[in-house]
Amino acid sequence: LVHLGETEAVHRQAKFQGHISQMILRLAAPQFEVRGYRLEEAFLPDHRVEKALARRWYAMGFQAVIFNTHHASAFDSGPLERFCLCSLITEIYPRAVHHLGWDTEAGLVACVRKVTAMGFRRVGFAVYVDPGHLFKRVFVEGLTRHEPLLGGAETSVFAWPDPDRREGLFEVGKRPFARWLRAFKPDAIVANNDVVVWWVRAAGLKRPPFMVTADRTNDPEVATAWEGAGPDAGLMARELVEMVDRLVKHGDRGLAEHPLRVVVPPVWMGREFPGS
Repeated sequence: LVHLGETEAVHRQAKFQGHISQMILRLAAPQFEVRGYRLEEAFLPDHRVEKALARRWYAMGFQAVIFNTHHASAFDSGPLERFCLCSLITEIYPRAVHHLGWDTEAGLVACVRKVTAMGFRRVGFAVYVDPGHLFKRVFVEGLTRHEPLLGGAETSVFAWPDPDRREGLFEVGKRPFARWLRAFKPDAIVANNDVVVWWVRAAGLKRPPFMVTADRTNDPEVATAWEGAGPDAGLMARELVEMVDRLVKHGDRGLAEHPLRVVVPPVWMGREFPGS
């Protein structure tokens, strides 16, 4: 089995942040081994799988490719037609790839209900809008659908785009976010990326806003800063092992005519939130 990530630099940053996909894979690896599989990682410097690389994987006996990248260019079906294909966490295209994800919209609703229950009247939404990312749809469209849950609270949305990989996610939106933070002065922030925690800290506010995230990771430093909704890594690891094992045993290779789509519910992490 091959886990196909982004570039190696992005991978190192994700490990530092305690990214949920890395946690899922760490938990899944020994379960794969029990079933006779070996899980290895590969990186995509240019976000493409070259034919020579795919041939080498096939010659080495690899049977499945697990994607964890936003880039549709990775899904050139030609080089990968001999492998079972599935994507983890990230919703990417084409949709003819088996997918294991979590219910991000339910996570957003849990966060909105949290800030509403606490009585905040100025709620900011910090949204990372990678063009191929499911969060763009969930936050941009979901906020409109679920605005009535806010009970008339004043809202403002700060969005920042997918960064140039040389600049990095931490830097691309830092200064615009600081300007938005000073201008809107939110009592609470709902975000879809933990990098917002570091930006708020860097702003040096005497009374920082309350923060929740609909993409909660397990970075210990972030964990002390806020709470939020996120996927259950243990459950997703078990589901990933089941999905890949089923695909391999059924000989389901290449792009699927009827792709599986498994979505697990979110869990609340951090301080306990009744009803979450």
